[in-house]
Amino acid sequence: METSESITKIAIAVSKMQGNLKGASKDARNPFHKSKYANLESVWDACREQLAKNELAVIQAPSFSEGRMILETRLIHSSGEWFQSTLALKPKDDTPQGIGSTITYAKRYSLMAIVGIADTDDDDGNMGSGKNTPPNKSNVNENSPYDPNVDYMRDRAWKIFQVRGIQDRGVMAKLSAEAVKQQVKIKNLEAFIVKTLEHGND
Repeated sequence: METSESITKIAIAVSKMQGNLKGASKDARNPFHKSKYANLESVWDACREQLAKNELAVIQAPSFSEGRMILETRLIHSSGEWFQSTLALKPKDDTPQGIGSTITYAKRYSLMAIVGIADTDDDDGNMGSGKNTPPNKSNVNENSPYDPNVDYMRDRAWKIFQVRGIQDRGVMAKLSAEAVKQQVKIKNLEAFIVKTLEHGND
């Protein structure tokens, strides 16, 4: 972490702010990893008021270097003193959706870290960073019917959605449920998703 030459005033302000912070509401759900997490909006809601009361502000600016997204997060006090952290992540997919997800993910975690908001039950990062949970491939092959309760299958569907630019979680859940209902084989999952979407647009 980088800091201004003096941090006396900002240290006092941050101490006061953190004494009144509340946890961020976990009101977003990852339908494929069956967990709730605090999205970026919830994290801002948890700290915005206390930041303002203590004359603090957060500025986040993304840039790119050698295929990585670089996010600089600076916590600034009205005195001019500051703390700054830098996070570098490689987007899972070189698409607007993949890059956008990575930036949002980085902003959320960097904001939580620099302000001091805890979130101990979060595994949403797979979308932006590509760091998925280890797939469970036991007794699974390409002819197995799709089952979202199996890590490997759930991750396979998630990757298809990202490649196809599908971001609406309601649409994802609906397609997943329909694939289960029709017992779609893993090898046919992407074709099924594409076909279903095309028919939905007719």
